[in-house]
Amino acid sequence: MTYATVTELEERLEGFYSELYNDEKTGLVDTTQAEKDLADASSEVNASVAVRYAIPVVAPRALDLLRSLSLTLAEELAWSRGGGDTIPQKVCDRVANARKLLCGISDGSKALEGAAEKAGSAGGAAEVVIATPVFKRDQLGGW
Repeated sequence: MTYATVTELEERLEGFYSELYNDEKTGLVDTTQAEKDLADASSEVNASVAVRYAIPVVAPRALDLLRSLSLTLAEELAWSRGGGDTIPQKVCDRVANARKLLCGISDGSKALEGAAEKAGSAGGAAEVVIATPVFKRDQLGGW
């Protein structure tokens, strides 16, 4: 499942979409590569989100955020492949913020509004049962 569409990526990239996804052999826009970038971006989003939340996320507010994060990561992929020598600074800044937010989602310091948490992700306890110790402190004197 991808969180964003090629049309949304085209809108995000404004006038640069056709330049970044131009197939030099045919001279046409390669939407297949755009779809791959969106799939890769969604996979990165899911890798962070799945630590705490059930995938696929279906909560509308959470989906809006995940769509935006996915578009940002796909935008970085597009710029890193084509265009000029460098990724624009504003794209780099958005990507850094997106990854910071994804880190917060996975470590629990941020939450996805309305998203269903995975079973067992809310914490818990474990009991450890071990055999009676063979060597005790008083038996190890002098060692």
